[in-house]
Amino acid sequence: MDSNISFPERWTAPPELIGPLQRETRLSRDGIGTAIGATAFLLAAIAIVLWAGAVQTKQTAHTAALRREGAQTAGRHHCDTPLRHRRFRVERRGLQE
Repeated sequence: MDSNISFPERWTAPPELIGPLQRETRLSRDGIGTAIGATAFLLAAIAIVLWAGAVQTKQTAHTAALRREGAQTAGRHHCDTPLRHRRFRVERRGLQE
């Protein structure tokens, strides 16, 4: 602090400067629990976003590979027995280009 500072004759320090020094503070047990919960929530959100991005990337690559290498087929579905038995026969036709 500069020792050459002069104050007016009737100047008094404001109450904020006269009082005791600030005391040290720290988080309470509830505050620590809240901070841990918020951190866990944030990490879970980041993990979900990364996982969803990886799934989307894999699905996009799979779709592109199917379009690039796949072929279309046509078929008819015949029911030889009543639906209660759930037996079906699939008649396949040749590939169409």
